[in-house]
Amino acid sequence: MLLLLLLLLLLLLPLLFFPLTGKTLPELIDISRLWLTAVQGLTTGAMGAFFVRQDSK
Repeated sequence: MLLLLLLLLLLLLPLLFFPLTGKTLPELIDISRLWLTAVQGLTTGAMGAFFVRQDSK
């Protein structure tokens, strides 16, 4: 759940702070793609492990 919230926060950061950076929104989205891809991979892996894990009986 924490990784999902982190992913949502990282998705919103470029949209909220682009007026302060002096770059255009497409430039910031291109830059943010670098860390968003990594965090999305971690989130997907964690969710996959959560759903695939079986209880030991």
